[in-house]
Amino acid sequence: MKKCDSLCCTKIKDLSVDGILENVNIHIHCGEITAVIGCNGAGKSTLLKAITGEVKHKGEISFVGKNGNTTPVIGYVPQTLAFDGDCPATAKDLFDSCGNSDTEEIKKAIKAVNADGFFHRKLCNLSGGELQRALLALALVPVPNLLLLDEPVSGVDKAGTEQFWQVLSQIREMYDTTIIIVSHSHSQVKANADRVILLDKKILAHGTPDEVFSSREFAEVFDNNM
Repeated sequence: MKKCDSLCCTKIKDLSVDGILENVNIHIHCGEITAVIGCNGAGKSTLLKAITGEVKHKGEISFVGKNGNTTPVIGYVPQTLAFDGDCPATAKDLFDSCGNSDTEEIKKAIKAVNADGFFHRKLCNLSGGELQRALLALALVPVPNLLLLDEPVSGVDKAGTEQFWQVLSQIREMYDTTIIIVSHSHSQVKANADRVILLDKKILAHGTPDEVFSSREFAEVFDNNM
């Protein structure tokens, strides 16, 4: 399996988005899965959009590879894909519509997410988990240095969620890709993430899953929102 040409760390300094994020400072480590957690409205999706450049922000976002600052290839997986219930398009059509022509890389991406069995099926006939794995495969062509996932299994059943996280861990191992995922599934974050960011407009806690989930800040945020 082809790996990224260079590992990509993400350094965020004094990042602010008016009314949403305040002075976010964080170092996303190379080749790790970092989960961003927090309540609704905490700024999680906005953080991802700031990293991609989709939203205006103050502060600095830099990407560092093996040879210094770099411009990374970024893959992005949204919460879901909206389409008509009778849409005739297949997962393969998604690749074609995005102009992906590297057949070998597409085959590798499909294999990486275990999508062989449904790649040619209509999107409207896929389960929520299958659709998200198809979108994940799409984000792997070309191979990203940085993979961003915005609540990719929101609304997906337990089995589909568990399978998605298993696939995500496999991808990290295969490609050495730096992964940032927004997630509400604390159990899956505990089991699979290397680091966790607790966000509520600013970073309240950051560290290993054990450190963050046992922190006073975590208890205050989620006890207050039960």
